[in-house]
Amino acid sequence: MPRTLATGPFISGRSNSIAEMREKYSPATLALIVAAEDQYREINAATAANFARIQSLGEDKQAEQTKLAAYERDIKAGMAHDQDTRKTVADIERRIARLTSEQKRLQDKNSRGKRVVINLEALREFEEENFSKRFRLVEMAAELPTGETHETVVAKIRERLEANLSERAGLAKLPLPHSDVFTAMENEIDALAAKGRVDVAPLFKVHRDERGRETARGLTWPTTSRFERGIGDDFAPVEVLRLQEIFVYFGADHIKETLRAEIKKRSENTNALSQAERTAKRAELDAERMLLNRQEEAFLRQMDGASGDFVPRRMNAEIPALLQIEFA
Repeated sequence: MPRTLATGPFISGRSNSIAEMREKYSPATLALIVAAEDQYREINAATAANFARIQSLGEDKQAEQTKLAAYERDIKAGMAHDQDTRKTVADIERRIARLTSEQKRLQDKNSRGKRVVINLEALREFEEENFSKRFRLVEMAAELPTGETHETVVAKIRERLEANLSERAGLAKLPLPHSDVFTAMENEIDALAAKGRVDVAPLFKVHRDERGRETARGLTWPTTSRFERGIGDDFAPVEVLRLQEIFVYFGADHIKETLRAEIKKRSENTNALSQAERTAKRAELDAERMLLNRQEEAFLRQMDGASGDFVPRRMNAEIPALLQIEFA
């Protein structure tokens, strides 16, 4: 039976109990979420400690740099040239280098520490957007090919995922074929012409003034409002003709023919892809990426079970694959 997507205390801070969550997710998924939350708290605590140490190292480094500056001033003033002074300066420079190296190590450690078991922030956002949808659990089998290890299979899947994302991003850079360019150009001309349409309907109506006398009949020309400076600093709305649109309205066919000729002068790229082909290719790549994500998760869960620990997931892993669900 389709189930409602759970939101629990480990994820969105809602009031669902662990027992209720177990009814929504598979046991392996629930364990993964709990492990991610635990690791997230540990990393936050370690990051805070590292940050405090980085600040302390910065203060020590500043003190050493102050000492070094004082010695350098003495040397420059000719007040100190002996071997002991040069040795002291060298020692201070080494200490500054060590402090700088330790600061960088801790900063790198904090940066790496953000890589948790799963991307909890993405999971929270996913649940907020989809918690009312219906879904079903999907568990994918993971058969290890002969001669392969879990690590090598996962590495190959991730290589293909990178290639998939690169290929999808590259679709936006491919040019359009002439047929699509013609359509885009004609749509733009038609849109301008529609705004420049001159209404002839008033010519068919009899207009009379307040005394009942027939007045001149006239066309209705398209206008737009703009503000112009009036008396003093006041601005007043003024109706002005839509000259560009009127011009396009009367000459649309000629403009289209001229632009078609300009477009044809450009040779069509052999890699050109129509909008329809682009949409279809994106859908194909998206489906492949979701399948690869599901395969990766299946092998990672085997690794979790074998090691008794949780292997970190990619920060951009597809959440439905992590939760082993698909929407009904």
